[in-house]
Amino acid sequence: MGSQIAAHFANVGIPSYLFDLSQDLAIKGLRSLEKIKPAAFYSPRYAELIESCNYQDHIDRLSNADWIIEGITENLEVKKEFYNKIIPHLKDSSVLSSNTSGLLLRDLNADLPPDLRRRFLITHFFNPPRYMHLLELVSGPDTAPEITRNIEDFAENILGLCTNLGKILEKIGHVLP
Repeated sequence: MGSQIAAHFANVGIPSYLFDLSQDLAIKGLRSLEKIKPAAFYSPRYAELIESCNYQDHIDRLSNADWIIEGITENLEVKKEFYNKIIPHLKDSSVLSSNTSGLLLRDLNADLPPDLRRRFLITHFFNPPRYMHLLELVSGPDTAPEITRNIEDFAENILGLCTNLGKILEKIGHVLP
């Protein structure tokens, strides 16, 4: 899923890093985008905006990122271990989000430093993002409202994703009572 999110960013001209456990896996993830159906890219040339990275050799590049979207396995302990590994490499203004659909925000951010909890939320991209145009945003009591607003604005106006439940239901033809 991480590679498809990176492709969606590339489709609107935004460069990104695609991290994986090894360089081979990161390259394989990027190459898989060229083969999937329906196509992840508007044009194959957009793949040039994605840089394949691994955590051993390139973790310092996280300090360049404004938004880190974690999309690793749906295992709370694995995610927490991952957060501990990357926290020293994040800049003070970076937003960190999880692309989870099954874990609770309060569990994910429980051990994060208070300042990072203010910049943490769930951003669940529906698969495939290029075609689904839906993003579930979950913020908590510690999440700064301006962070949620900024991500929502960016998602809707730059990425072309719908983040409002009422709008989502309207798009699929369901009317709220």
